[in-house]
Amino acid sequence: MKKIEITGKAVKKFEGGYPQISEKDLVNPADFSNGEVVALVKGDHFVASAYFGKQAGGIGWILSRKENQSIDDNFFGHLFSQAFSKRILLQDEGIDIHRMFNGQGDGLAGLTIDSYDGQDVISWENSGIYQLRSQLISVIINQLGDYQNLYEYRQFEHGSEIKSVESASPDPVSSANVLEGEVTYPVSLQNAKTTGLDVVYRDVRQDVFDQAQDKIGLNLFYEGTGVANAMIGGGTVKTVNVDDSNRAKSQLINEIDANGYTIGAQEVRKMSVFGYLDYAKKHNLKFDLITVNVPVFVRDKKDRFEIKKDLGKLVNAVSEVANQDASIFFTTDTNKMNSKKFRSEISDAFTQSGINVNFGKTYANPSDFPIDTDYEREGSFKGINVQIK
Repeated sequence: MKKIEITGKAVKKFEGGYPQISEKDLVNPADFSNGEVVALVKGDHFVASAYFGKQAGGIGWILSRKENQSIDDNFFGHLFSQAFSKRILLQDEGIDIHRMFNGQGDGLAGLTIDSYDGQDVISWENSGIYQLRSQLISVIINQLGDYQNLYEYRQFEHGSEIKSVESASPDPVSSANVLEGEVTYPVSLQNAKTTGLDVVYRDVRQDVFDQAQDKIGLNLFYEGTGVANAMIGGGTVKTVNVDDSNRAKSQLINEIDANGYTIGAQEVRKMSVFGYLDYAKKHNLKFDLITVNVPVFVRDKKDRFEIKKDLGKLVNAVSEVANQDASIFFTTDTNKMNSKKFRSEISDAFTQSGINVNFGKTYANPSDFPIDTDYEREGSFKGINVQIK
């Protein structure tokens, strides 16, 4: 294993638990070699083994702080075995859509694995770890046990699509209908840029389903969340679903078809969310159950939205189309705003509008999305259910 000299400041950082390497941590930045597994040292002092791979503003990740630890199949096998065993409880509970491996939270940054009832999808998040692909796939196969097919997606590569892993997919499919609770979700598994269903929204989907009976629903920025499908499945009288994305519209139509819902009771609009909210206000349209998956940034012909600047305005616009006693789910999946700030911005917006609300259940990374608290204080996913009084 090649030895890479690091700075004294970097020694303190890594020995304190921080896992990500930056270029300034290297005495000689030219030592960077993408995909290489190295020993980080200060003189004769071993600090950690790591691999180089550019991601999230860094150039690599710590693998182990044990000097005598070989970075081999046994090392990676232990990481995957530990992670997979922690998901057994979810599988025993019949939760077939879950995250099997969550990158740094499970001890190996740059790689995640999502399971859709045995159709398992690896996401490679940087090109460095992808250099270890053959070794890691072999280890993953040995540790997975029961699965149907294995797929992969090069998240670091623009335009990449999901493909089956030939050596680990005896019967690959282009898509699969997967049951979560009482709702079927079509999942794209080949020649698509996303599966169409983000696992992390699972708990929100269930709670939206539980509240949907006989309600008039509105879903905003719903692409990939599955919440619109859950709401319809829960028994709404009617839904309006708005997203300025062709993919969102086609995904929802596929979900409606897979579940045999009546399309006539569902309004699926590809348009500006802000434009629709203006339209709904002018026409005095009101909703009992609303989901808003808040984007970090969005721009259309007339509007520009940034979560840090404009969340309050969005909350105000949503509140104007909410019925008395309406239930609203606000979610977002970003590290640009922490959960405390997210809640306070929403609370302040309602207060300034003179609307009384009760704050109900809050959402964070579910148990299959562990985080490394030495790297981040909380996971990127956050949400809250608000009840208008």
